[in-house]
Amino acid sequence: MFLKFLEALPRPSIGGFFWSRQGEASGRVRLSRPLMLRSRLRHRTPRGYVMLEVMAGGTIAALVLTSLMSTLGSARVQRAIGKRLSVAQSLAVQGIETSNALDYSALTVTNLPVTEVVTPQQGAYTRTYTLTASTITVSGSALARMRVTCRVSFVVEGKTYTASMTTTRYRTAG
Repeated sequence: MFLKFLEALPRPSIGGFFWSRQGEASGRVRLSRPLMLRSRLRHRTPRGYVMLEVMAGGTIAALVLTSLMSTLGSARVQRAIGKRLSVAQSLAVQGIETSNALDYSALTVTNLPVTEVVTPQQGAYTRTYTLTASTITVSGSALARMRVTCRVSFVVEGKTYTASMTTTRYRTAG
């Protein structure tokens, strides 16, 4: 009964397979490929397109990987510079704290080195102190002012980077 129902239907394709009349006498309807292969032969595509697609895909992948690798290299250098700049900032703060620990009258070039080389674990840093003395007048009173600037510099790949801190100390002139 099911077979008669199938014979009444038009012959549809199912996933590329076509109904075949083989085995109808035994009550089984089988799917076969010969009709599918014949239909494919009518619509053949030119050979060689797969190779071109593989070559184009490989070229695009190579371009993407090249740009990704250069970005990763640049990110590595920027991370190293950021880490060293953080250490330089800490060394500048340490230099300002050293100058603040001294009495105002002791703030001289002999007590604070003009230039010193500091070498923590990450590499060599150069710490430079600049002392600027001046006198200002506030409400008729003269004040002696000492400005202490501490600059810490380091070199990464031939380029110099600098971190700087400044503090100002006052005392009555006289």
